[in-house]
Parts: sequence; structure tokens; C-alpha cells
Amino acid sequence: RFRSSNEWMLQGSAGWALQQNQIRNEMGLKILEIFYPLIQQTQTRALKNLSAGLQYQPSRWNFSVGASYGERAPSVSEGYGFYLFNSFDRYDYIGNPNLLKEKSIEFNAGATYTDSLFQLKWKGSFFHVMDYIMGMTDNSYIPMTIGASGVRIYGQIPFAQIWNTSFSGAWQIFKSISVSTRASYRRGLSDQKENLPLIQPFSYGAKLQYKTSKLNAELVMDGAIRQS
Repeated sequence: RFRSSNEWMLQGSAGWALQQNQIRNEMGLKILEIFYPLIQQTQTRALKNLSAGLQYQPSRWNFSVGASYGERAPSVSEGYGFYLFNSFDRYDYIGNPNLLKEKSIEFNAGATYTDSLFQLKWKGSFFHVMDYIMGMTDNSYIPMTIGASGVRIYGQIPFAQIWNTSFSGAWQIFKSISVSTRASYRRGLSDQKENLPLIQPFSYGAKLQYKTSKLNAELVMDGAIRQS
């Protein structure tokens, strides 16, 4: 981290990690061999990350821009799951131990205005994710969960792109009463320009809070539009 003055600050980070997965249960290994006869009992991955950001803070404003590169290993469910039911899309999921690690490039920006009674904040980011991991429907398998829509096996597409933007505000109306609001929009597209699954497109919310030394009460509203 480097600060050239009270207004400007440059910061960065870098990291490297080593991850190892090992199937230690013989029955679990035999079950996965049904789908992947050449499965390896142990897998080791090296993961790298790098980020840099610049902040400018004149008076009550704070502006920031940043960029980063990161790698993510498949989760335990993505790599070794066996008919895991997802209640959001009503599919049974099967893992894939042969998945590659995801690689992502991110660009982000933000602006915040703050005074003694009021705060307004905006954030935005863009991700380009290579070897994006997602569940892919396979109609050759029969679901195990009653009422499930089908079976999806984790696979990868060449890349995906995800946009995020959010606005939030908070207002201290009185000493014991405050109001806060938020709205966010997300959009994810595959390499074929199709919508990515399980990404909530637009959501919003508001909160009215009453807080004293002896009582804390909140009225909260949350909502979202339906994903297409």
C-alpha cells in the first residue's frame, strides 16, 4: 500500500496457494468411477491471484478503480458431488473431478459520498471468466430426487462474462431513526451469448430502523424480478 497524500492511495496484492483434494473413502471412489473410470484419487492445483487499486478521496467523496486476476479451484460439490439436489432450479447435480480451475479477470470502479447524516454509494464491476464452471443438463441420466426436473453434470464453457452494478443509500433521519435503500443489477452471458443460470438479474430493498439503547426494531422489504 502506498499513500502519496491524504487524497491519493495506491494498493496492491499478490498471492499463491497450493490446493490438494484426496478421495479417502473407497466407496466414494468406486461410485465416482461409474461416471469417470479414469478418475485420480488425488489432485493438486496451484492457484494465483493478483490485484491493484487506486483510491482518490477529496473531502466527502471517495472514488476508486481497480483490476485483478484470480484463479479458483472447483468446489467439493462441483468436483465430487453425487446427485446433489438444488432447490433453486430443481435439478440433481453430479460433480466432475476432471474440471480445470477457473481463471478470471476483473475490472471494478466505485464512488461514495458521505456526510454526517447521509451516505450514497455506487459500485460496478466486470468479470471475464475463462473455463467457467456450470451445470449442464444431461437427459441420458434419470433424477434420483422425487420431483426433480432432471440431472445436470458440472462442465465448463470457454468463457463467461458477468456485469454487476449496485446503488445504495442511507439517511439518519433522527438520532434513533434511519432509512437505507439498495438496488443492484447483474447480467451474465455465456460464450454463446446465452443467459447464465442462477444469477439474480435485478434486486432491490429498503430498511427502516428504530434504535435506542434499550430497543432495536426494523421494517425490511426485499424484492427481485424473475430471471429469464
